[in-house]
Amino acid sequence: MTQKETIFSGIDILDTDRFRIIADRYGERFLKKIFTGKELERCRTSGETYDINTLAGMFAAKEACFKALNACSQSSKIFWHDIEILRDGKKNEDLFRIKNLNLEKTRIVQNALSLNSSRSESIAFITLTTKEV
Repeated sequence: MTQKETIFSGIDILDTDRFRIIADRYGERFLKKIFTGKELERCRTSGETYDINTLAGMFAAKEACFKALNACSQSSKIFWHDIEILRDGKKNEDLFRIKNLNLEKTRIVQNALSLNSSRSESIAFITLTTKEV
């Protein structure tokens, strides 16, 4: 019997200036609520200063991931820190990991992330390929 494969996607576009205003207003507390320690360390430029364009891109990627997970009815079990945006230094590409994901009837067999950030916008597109268990 063949297993049914389904592809779910999520996309998010974010105004970097709007994200900067929110990050400036709520500061470190907001950033620590959304991003893991590894993510913040990756974006730290000096002291308590972060590369806002990279943070905005990672935020867009997390939002896109939530949308893809929502499409496959899994988002209610996932929180901000459960999605981690990583950088593969060897391949120079962005990756993501979903922690604490307990899929009962399906499993994610493949995922992909496309992420682009500029001074004005960040856009992320995510696909999740699942198979029924």
